[in-house]
Amino acid sequence: MLLHVFEMRYRLLVQNAVTDHGGRFGMMGSSLEDGTAMSDYGTECEIVSCLELPDGRFRLEVEGRSTFKIIDSNLRDGYWEATVENIDPHSAVGDDDENRGGQDGEDTDGAEVRILAERVTQVFDEWESHVRENGWERHPSHFDNVKILLGAKPSVNQPGRLALWTAAAINPLPALGVAKEIRLEVLSAASDRERLKIVSDALDDSITLVAKRRGVVEICGVNMDIQIIWFGVLGVIVVSLVRSYCLKLFERFGLNSALLEVFSLYFDRKSEEV
Repeated sequence: MLLHVFEMRYRLLVQNAVTDHGGRFGMMGSSLEDGTAMSDYGTECEIVSCLELPDGRFRLEVEGRSTFKIIDSNLRDGYWEATVENIDPHSAVGDDDENRGGQDGEDTDGAEVRILAERVTQVFDEWESHVRENGWERHPSHFDNVKILLGAKPSVNQPGRLALWTAAAINPLPALGVAKEIRLEVLSAASDRERLKIVSDALDDSITLVAKRRGVVEICGVNMDIQIIWFGVLGVIVVSLVRSYCLKLFERFGLNSALLEVFSLYFDRKSEEV
């Protein structure tokens, strides 16, 4: 991710991270839609490129390294400092803590997780095809660039990695704006099964949108282009305004009676000819 750091508190955070913490800091999501509460989960980021501008701002390139859960936190110089516990959402099939209740349970739960992982892989491929073919990218290489940044898609044998990768792919930066935001929800999920279920549901919801051509809506069972609808509405408005203006103009210059006389003479002549 590319960051432009301009607030004083975050300038201090960057300086502190570079000086005392090997260029690493935590990035958090908000647990409320209005951004007023901090999530209990986050990602440790490493600064891989740092440019300090003459006025003290920073331009950073950061990469995510690990995930954590907050144990305790306090404000320092306007930003949060926390004691954290590292978490590993990258378990392999059958390694989930929920699945450790006996060999039979492990086999059953592991098979369920694998089925979910296979479904996520299949549905994601369908989703990506719709995004590309139906014009949901912001520019021709949008999704190609996203996939380059994310790297290769994990296999079904890495369900935790697959869930996180897929969540990042359908909620990419820069955004596509076609899927529910699930990154924080997936990061804070308690098991691979739960992560995969969240991702699977989000893919299902998004496919109902991206399966249609961008800019097309269904009206009475017929797919119609939004641009054509808007041009039609605009045309009706323009014709109505022109008509109203012409009527007022005719009334102002007394043209109504003159036009009526012209029409009357025309029809009288036609009647005489008949």
